[in-house]
Amino acid sequence: MASTSKYLQFPIKEADHRKLKLLSIYRNCTLKSILQEMVCSYIENAPELKGDK
Repeated sequence: MASTSKYLQFPIKEADHRKLKLLSIYRNCTLKSILQEMVCSYIENAPELKGDK
């Protein structure tokens, strides 16, 4: 079965973008992987979704 992906696009302040890029350099990873980790962590820890498992 082919997996489907959804894409998020949102505006971000230039200063925040620079900080995220710098963080990706420090962690030796991509900006995409940092953002994916942030989104997944946020969803995983959302109290509203704790009963959905």
